[in-house]
Amino acid sequence: MNEAADIVTLARQAHGDHDWVTAAARFDVAEREQLTADDLAAYADSLWWLGRAEDNLRLEAAAFEAFMDASRHGEAAWTAVRLGLFHLGRGDVPVGTGWIRRAGRLGQELPECPAQGLLLQVTEVEPSLQAGRPTAAVDAARRMQDLGRRIAEPWLMLLGLNCEGRALIRAGQVVDGMALLDEAMITAPGSDLAPFMAGSLYCHTIAACHEVGDLHRMTRWTDLTEHWLSTLAGMGVFGGLCAVHRAQLHLLHGSWKDAEMSASKVLTDVTMRVDYVAEAWYLVGETRRLRGDPTAAQAYGEAHARGRDPQPGRALLQLSGGDTTGAATTVRTAVTAVGDDPLRRAPLCAAAVEIELAAGRLDDARAAAAELVETATTYATSGLEAMATAARGAVLLAEGNAQAALPVLRDACRRWQE
Repeated sequence: MNEAADIVTLARQAHGDHDWVTAAARFDVAEREQLTADDLAAYADSLWWLGRAEDNLRLEAAAFEAFMDASRHGEAAWTAVRLGLFHLGRGDVPVGTGWIRRAGRLGQELPECPAQGLLLQVTEVEPSLQAGRPTAAVDAARRMQDLGRRIAEPWLMLLGLNCEGRALIRAGQVVDGMALLDEAMITAPGSDLAPFMAGSLYCHTIAACHEVGDLHRMTRWTDLTEHWLSTLAGMGVFGGLCAVHRAQLHLLHGSWKDAEMSASKVLTDVTMRVDYVAEAWYLVGETRRLRGDPTAAQAYGEAHARGRDPQPGRALLQLSGGDTTGAATTVRTAVTAVGDDPLRRAPLCAAAVEIELAAGRLDDARAAAAELVETATTYATSGLEAMATAARGAVLLAEGNAQAALPVLRDACRRWQE
């Protein structure tokens, strides 16, 4: 075997061992004509884990063309989905959408294959969840699982299970939905999932727990994900995404310095997911607001510039600066703008209670607290229940009913400490 072939063989072995540093180093010096379509895909994957975004996109596209030239349309469709996801993650919607549509056209002409399962998630599950159609998302998730069984792809069944769980949660069936998330998470470590799919599963689960306010599960699964990441040669985008979730937990625990440190790392380390960079900037704004740092406004502005609504943090910043009237107007506008989604409205309602009480608008505070209680009753998670109990106690106190407020506020304190 000649030296050039040796280099490629070593690169393939390193990629198979998930040693992306060595794989990328070997592929970097390999002769291009020695690389097959599979080699180009492995090279691109290694670079993705190392955060070399531009090189990754270039090589993913080269792998796509090589698969097409070899008439391996199933692999080409899979690569096109990845390209679509990576471009969308960077905020390049037209190019990302174009690759997803190209993958969809290829998938229509293929026998059943893994790319079709991933396309179901990207084109049906996630859009349905975003549009508030959980029933449609459940249907698509179950079709993912059925396809996974037929083509014997365990990762697709697990991802479909996760998607179904998230959709059930959005439909208010929290107990059943969380049970599916738990099942997928405990099954994943022993299922020999490819790292990219394992990371996707972990990320979706933690985000769902945060959204619904299940802080116990969020903490548990973040711990698990961080342990998994520590076993890898490179953390890729997932390391940054996990750092954002860890920052969210630090913030809830009152560890503001740690929260800002975790979030700030993401600002420079994650260049492939603009939504998480935006969330990191928002968290930086929150930590600075809570510490009285005047640069909080700038951080909220950075989050807003990247597409993250800076509320309710910006309204609370106005309140802390003494602009009670402006804060009340801002938070009311934010609640109206967010629409009917109770989970997206919940943190805004919690802020509205504080702001409206400060503005002397007891009726508006009472209405926001009542909505929070209703949401907490529907979803019944630890975070939402603590939030709603605190809001109800604050309103009772503002009404002059200290005797009734005291046990409610004590209950809220206990819930947050737990």
